[in-house]
Formats: sequence, structure tokens, C-alpha cells
Amino acid sequence: MSNNYLAKMKPVLFMLFIILIAGCIFLLSLGSLEMLPDNAMVFVDINKKVYYSPPLMADDERDFLVVMPVKAAREKKFSPISKQQGEYFEAMEDDETVCGDFKRKILYLVPDEGAVLLYPRTKVELSGKGYVPDQKHANWGGFVNDIGMFSLVRQMLGLYKSRWTENGDWNW
Repeated sequence: MSNNYLAKMKPVLFMLFIILIAGCIFLLSLGSLEMLPDNAMVFVDINKKVYYSPPLMADDERDFLVVMPVKAAREKKFSPISKQQGEYFEAMEDDETVCGDFKRKILYLVPDEGAVLLYPRTKVELSGKGYVPDQKHANWGGFVNDIGMFSLVRQMLGLYKSRWTENGDWNW
């Protein structure tokens, strides 16, 4: 009787096993969205009232120049477009501003006429002023972080690294 009973139960046990595996996969896929924090830095086109995700600038085919302090340009290792500009750049104070091309890592002391200039601002600075995220950067996931259940478990264990630090810096 036990062999006959086991033979009849094999398909049922197999189905229960499949349901258990499917349930585990489903639970691991659940999660939440981590939204862009208010203190996160974004790049803003003040003329169009659009903001962009800094980590995606290098992958964007559009040409932008970001106005930034000299100190930030030095930290990001931007290269001046000429030897003369390089000498001038070296003599500049850290708090002076320059324009950087994130795609090419090139520094401009004076932007070309007609260049699209972006300015660093925090999300909270834009609040209530009609600014919207760039559609392409939004579609690329530049302003949200989709955290699955597996990431939530890793976060509880201290192994998960958020897209943003507590002070709003990007972890990309």
C-alpha cells in the first residue's frame, strides 16, 4: 500500500514543489521603489525647466555643458580643451565656475554660443517651481531605484548599497 500511495502522491508532491518554487520567485520579485531624495543633486536646464540625472549624462547623446565649481571639475578629472586654457584652469580658485562636458570629460572656461547649460541643484530647490524630470532619463530609471525583495533582504543585512547616500550623493 505504501508504494502505491507514494506513486499516487508523486505528481501532487511535484506540483507542490513547483508552487513553492514559484512562490519564492514571486516573493523575491516583490519590492518597492526608492525615490530620488530631496537632497539629491540633479542638473537643471533653467530655460526648459527640466532636470537630468547626473550619472546618465555620459550616456546621453545630447550635448550639454554643466556649470560647476573648479573644485568639482578637478575632482572629476576634466581636461581643458587647450594648453592655454589648462594653464588658466590651474590658476583658478576652487570656488570659481567652469563648464564641463560629462560625455567627453572636457572642460570649457567659456561655453560655446548656443550651448545648453545645466546647473547643479538639489531636488528640494526645484520643488514647487514647475521643474519636471527629463523624459529620457526618467525612462532610463535615473530618478527611481526599483528595489526587489532580494535587495530589501540585502539592505537588512547591510549588504545593499542604495543609489543615493544619506546626504544625497549619487552612488552610481
